[in-house]
Amino acid sequence: MWEGLDEVDWAGLKHNYGSARDVPDLLRRCARRPADEAESAADDLLNLLFHQGGWICPAAPPALPFLLRLVARPDVPCRRTVLDLVAVLADLGPYAAGHADRLLRLTRSADTWTSVRAAHALWSVTGDTAAAVEPLLAAVRPLTEGTYLPAMLPAVRCLTRMGGAADRAAELLRDVPARDERLRFGGGWHSFVTDESIREAVDELLAAS
Repeated sequence: MWEGLDEVDWAGLKHNYGSARDVPDLLRRCARRPADEAESAADDLLNLLFHQGGWICPAAPPALPFLLRLVARPDVPCRRTVLDLVAVLADLGPYAAGHADRLLRLTRSADTWTSVRAAHALWSVTGDTAAAVEPLLAAVRPLTEGTYLPAMLPAVRCLTRMGGAADRAAELLRDVPARDERLRFGGGWHSFVTDESIREAVDELLAAS
């Protein structure tokens, strides 16, 4: 997984807080247990490589291939957090587009969260709505039966941003806001806040269609 990692001149690259010489160690820590330490390393990478204002540092392009290798492995403890980082680094544009095939494979993951975030990243990188819509539709389809999973909220929001390309989602979810019952989650009743959040997201999707 780390082939080529030590060949990058990390010390000569910059992240948001200076030299990127600490990036290789953080990448390796993402693959190790305990899980809380892996999550801490992934959070550090997000802070170092991506700025909230949208500026992406020079160390981000060479880090992206290794981040994609991490999310391709189901045994990585912080896989979802790393995938969130990949999604925001999709703004790397032409450089990130070179990894579109790997993102496409991740959209077929059996893990719904991985599939949703990969679809978002793929769409951001390539603008290919056809490839991204299908996994997002698959993720939100259980809403029509009153079942909710956490990955559905970002899926609905991503579909909304796609506009007309996601009209099939509007057709699929048109009756969801009219449901009287609360959405089922984890065998019990879902919390009021999250229930309202997904309903509002669906309303926005329908309004945008």
